[in-house]
Amino acid sequence: MKIHLKLTNSLFDEITAHLRRPHPVAFERVGFVACAGGNAPDGIVLLGRSFHPVLDDDYEADELVGARISSRAIQSALAIAYNQALSMLFVHAHEHPGKPHPSRVDVDCWQELIPNFWHVRPELPHGGLILSDDNAMGTIWVPNQTKVFPISKFTVVGRQLRRWSEG
Repeated sequence: MKIHLKLTNSLFDEITAHLRRPHPVAFERVGFVACAGGNAPDGIVLLGRSFHPVLDDDYEADELVGARISSRAIQSALAIAYNQALSMLFVHAHEHPGKPHPSRVDVDCWQELIPNFWHVRPELPHGGLILSDDNAMGTIWVPNQTKVFPISKFTVVGRQLRRWSEG
């Protein structure tokens, strides 16, 4: 199954600007990308609709991870998914050029966090997303599937069309 994520240039810029800002407690910033989507002939297309940054007060001090967020931050994202019938992608950045790769902490976080979204929107795909300076990677949990799928294609549409693809 192929997963295609499309973001507008303005949404992409909003996300990256937020993720680059320093935080007094966390080593990195995180947020949620709300997406509409649908089936495509060879998989799923997710269309980024809005970005929901984790609020400053919803970070918790933890030297073992880049960012630990409160249950209030997760509940806020769950409410958006439920009330607006949207897929949610948990997003953060790895500040380097080239394709990012999830750390063990990233994978563990996704495995713990993402299934919560199926409690409010079990019919929708949800996942994790990592942006680098010039690329991206993501993993999507798809309803009624036993395995997770990589985001195989990214498109940023705007003044300058940008694309990243697997393979």
